[in-house]
Amino acid sequence: MPVSTETREELDLTILTATGAAPFNELIQALETFYTGSPTKNLIWDCSQVTEINILNRELQTIVQYAKKHSGKRPGGNTALIANSTLKFGLARMTSIFAELVGLPWKMKIFKNLDAAMEWIKECRQAEAQIKN
Repeated sequence: MPVSTETREELDLTILTATGAAPFNELIQALETFYTGSPTKNLIWDCSQVTEINILNRELQTIVQYAKKHSGKRPGGNTALIANSTLKFGLARMTSIFAELVGLPWKMKIFKNLDAAMEWIKECRQAEAQIKN
């Protein structure tokens, strides 16, 4: 399963798109690459094209713990998870619960498609701009 990366600088956003199978080692490697250097404030994990899911509960916890370890690099960030099936939604929800339990300092929401996730990121950016003004 390759994980492709797209950056949209105007939204301070990185989109990680997973396709095919979703092994833990490739997911964590994509996260490590994201946090190397200067990660964007906003992140979308698009798993809508994942066709095979083989990830354990403890592996989801490891991903969340890794994000927590590097959370200082994304203060005030937002993370969207795209889950377009019942199984993917359940795993995304479990991930967001783990994130709440470890105290990740950013908002996390689950969406069924990229358009909805992008709209939320734009709304978050607009709200931040209004607060600054």
